[in-house]
Amino acid sequence: MSRLLDHWKLPQPLEKSYRPWQGGSLPPDAVPQLSRFCGRTIWIHPSDTADPGSPFTTDDEKTPFRPDVSIESVQLERYTGAVAAEGAKTRLLKTAYYLLKPLMPRSAQLAAQRMNANSRMRKSVYPAWPGDDSVDHLLQAALGCLLDAAGLERTPFIGFWPKGYRWAACFTHDVEMTAGLRAMDRMAGIEEEYGIRSTWYIVPERYPVKSSDFASLRDRGHEIGVHGLNHDGKLFASEAEFMRRVPLINRYIREWEAVGFRSPALYRNADWITRLEIRYDTSYMDTAILEPQYGGVGMVLPYYLDDRVLELPITMPMDHHLINLLRKDTVQGMSEKFRWVVERGGLANFLFHPDYNLEQERMDDYRKVVDEVTGTEGGWVATAAEIADWWDRRHRSHLREETGTIRVDGPAADDAEVWTAVRDGTGLRIERGQ
Repeated sequence: MSRLLDHWKLPQPLEKSYRPWQGGSLPPDAVPQLSRFCGRTIWIHPSDTADPGSPFTTDDEKTPFRPDVSIESVQLERYTGAVAAEGAKTRLLKTAYYLLKPLMPRSAQLAAQRMNANSRMRKSVYPAWPGDDSVDHLLQAALGCLLDAAGLERTPFIGFWPKGYRWAACFTHDVEMTAGLRAMDRMAGIEEEYGIRSTWYIVPERYPVKSSDFASLRDRGHEIGVHGLNHDGKLFASEAEFMRRVPLINRYIREWEAVGFRSPALYRNADWITRLEIRYDTSYMDTAILEPQYGGVGMVLPYYLDDRVLELPITMPMDHHLINLLRKDTVQGMSEKFRWVVERGGLANFLFHPDYNLEQERMDDYRKVVDEVTGTEGGWVATAAEIADWWDRRHRSHLREETGTIRVDGPAADDAEVWTAVRDGTGLRIERGQ
């Protein structure tokens, strides 16, 4: 799978023109190098550069590179070994934290998390906070270079969203404890007042839970996903431990008829997550410098971890960031990032915990956020599963020319729209329609 071609879904002749520079893949242990392309940061791997004469060269030393490799290095967070390698002291502190966490009062847990977040904010140079779209920029810049090489000013492609929509949003919730399980209906009630439904990720073995606890939500059109196994911080401790838990997690995925997964505390490994029986994952963020596992995928649009599993990156600061770590006004923080995502035509993937929104003041804030999102023109507000279904159909569709008109052929034919990418100076301009 070419990550650049799958993102754009271009006409066949333009896709064929890209083939000489396609290919290559970073092994999991590869460490790419930081460089720049069209004025923005990218990651390249010197052992996998493109052939001489490639239109894709770095700004500084004009080193040829393969865009798919650079895209993959960030989408799968291969680059993090070059900027955030864990030392023995860091690993020891993390292990000690999770051993002591059950004995620590909530205030002490938050104080430790706040210290870690502040340290990350001071030291991090990549990705950017509070939003990072460096891979989105790379995808546009690479298409611009491909158009130049083909002598074209514009190209049609399959639009990122179904007909009539310019951006999308989904409200998702991680249910951490029993208090959150009991509070689901309050948040869902606000959403239903606005005519939308959301996605709830529930931990199977951390607190008593049975399918009847969320049957009413599902009957009303909400989605249920799986949130790890027991939220003990050890799911990704080793590949052996992860594989031991895979059959247990898959059992809940089947029993709950779930199609989506989110890892507790957003610990993640793209090579392991795809072993779960899921259609999509949502454990990655566009910028994850405040998370226990450092990283960020630099995108505000979905992409595929492999040929089967879609990633819906979390593109909004979660309520935990704003309430507990940064102590920032939730409505303001969400609104600023939401407008940033909408400007880029991306997916505003919200993460609110019912556990952290028990007070009426928090519920009032949540209502304000939902009100702004649903009141913003041009957007599609759906469950994560509905958005994943659309991207899966887009993924399996292609463009074809019929009597001089470009049409979408495949599972997305009925609701897809042909958009146009136009060369605009050194960048691209996206237009809806041909």
